[in-house]
Formats: sequence, C-alpha cells, structure tokens
Amino acid sequence: MAYVRASWARMTIAGIGASLLLYAGATTAVKAQDASTVNVQAFVFDSAEITVPVGTTVTWTNNDPVAHTVTDVDQAWDSGLFEQGGTFLKTFDTPGTYTYYCIPHPIMIGKVVVTG
Repeated sequence: MAYVRASWARMTIAGIGASLLLYAGATTAVKAQDASTVNVQAFVFDSAEITVPVGTTVTWTNNDPVAHTVTDVDQAWDSGLFEQGGTFLKTFDTPGTYTYYCIPHPIMIGKVVVTG
C-alpha cells in the first residue's frame, strides 16, 4: 500500500511539473512573438488582432496548402491571392483600426490596431 501511495505522489508531482513547464513554454512563446507578423494557417489568421505603432510593416505568411488573401473590409487594400509559402506586406502609416478578411474564406477575419 505504501508503494502505491509513493507512486501516486510521484505521478502527481510529475504531472504538476509537466503542466508548469507547458505553461511556461506557452507564455514564453507568446512574449517572443513579433507583433508585426501574422501567420495564416489552419484557415485562420494566427493573431486575430494585433496592435502596432504607426509606421509598422505587418507581414502575413501563408502556411496553408491553399491560397488566401488579406483584404481590407473597406476594399482600401488587398493582397491578391497568395499561395503556400507566400507573403504579403503592408505598412500602416495612419492610426486606426483596420479589419481584414480572406476573400475565398470569409470566416477568416483579423484586425490591425495602429496606435499613433
């Protein structure tokens, strides 16, 4: 019976330790992410909303095996279709909130908030 309790305790401690390591890794990954980069993957913009200062160039990279667009909802700018491995760059020179979507996949929506 003592062996079972000791094993249980070791498993519990190992589980808590693993959870803490996963949490720390996730937190580090978020902090390390460049706010001016948005990956397009699994039919989503991986950063649904980013905030950047005026003058920032945002880069979208398509990691999906299908083509996507990055299109302003007001049609002020559009990437055109870009294939897997392709990128689209846009420099934001005016403060404001810019909502965009993918024309072939309109459920894909993102937002860039530009601070002045």
